[in-house]
Amino acid sequence: INSCENTNFAILWLTNDMIENERILEEDPTMITQRFTLVLFFLSLTNSYSSKWIDESLWLSSYSECDWFGIKCIKNQVIEIELRNNNLVGNIPAEIS
Repeated sequence: INSCENTNFAILWLTNDMIENERILEEDPTMITQRFTLVLFFLSLTNSYSSKWIDESLWLSSYSECDWFGIKCIKNQVIEIELRNNNLVGNIPAEIS
């Protein structure tokens, strides 16, 4: 999967997530941006052909991104990503690096 495919998938996932969970962009634009960025991060650091993350609990779920494994938030804003020793493979995408 290349970077363009990851970006397109992240947009598609986010759109579906917003529709299925009745999220409104104006309600919390920071949440939408965070979710998109984290989905893109996940896709870029997951090589489904040869490896999987050791713990990907709640990633790409309808739960708050602040509940996803390794994500730390204060007042619903991501402040840290801690995924040490979690078998990440790939490069941090240019869109967020």
